[in-house]
Amino acid sequence: SAQNRPRLYWTNIPNVTQPKDKEIILSSIMQKKSDIKDYDKYIIDKKDLILNKDVSYKGIFCLTERRTEEAKKIRKEHMKKFGKDFSPRRAKELVPRTDGKANCLTATVGKEHYIHDGENFRYMTPIEWEKLQTLDENYTDILSDSQRYKAIGNGWTVDVIAHILKNIK
Repeated sequence: SAQNRPRLYWTNIPNVTQPKDKEIILSSIMQKKSDIKDYDKYIIDKKDLILNKDVSYKGIFCLTERRTEEAKKIRKEHMKKFGKDFSPRRAKELVPRTDGKANCLTATVGKEHYIHDGENFRYMTPIEWEKLQTLDENYTDILSDSQRYKAIGNGWTVDVIAHILKNIK
């Protein structure tokens, strides 16, 4: 799918092979602005984002977090003092993914699900989440948006499961 969702599946179904990558990217599953009902409710104010001033934020992409130099320092000090990994969110910046993919979906919408649609920073719509899991559009539309995001994020990528199960006789 158009998301970076690495998973391992174990099965006793014979002849299951690695599925071919369909090379689907984020821009191919995104809805057009004109097709998004209440488009403005998905827009994120740029001032609410911690962006790297040296990075170009043009084009279509998903944002992903990266540790700042401050975060790396805090992490190193915390590891030395407590022996545990730690990096505060406030010390991370959002940068564009460079592989054309969306981040892995989760049960809640967060910074890792912010996208730039060529015009604005915004949240992905429930339909875009459905497409990332290779569901039909509006498959979950009987639910509220928050329930849709949770169900889709907790679900499996349909095309992967169909690939595994196609060998059952």
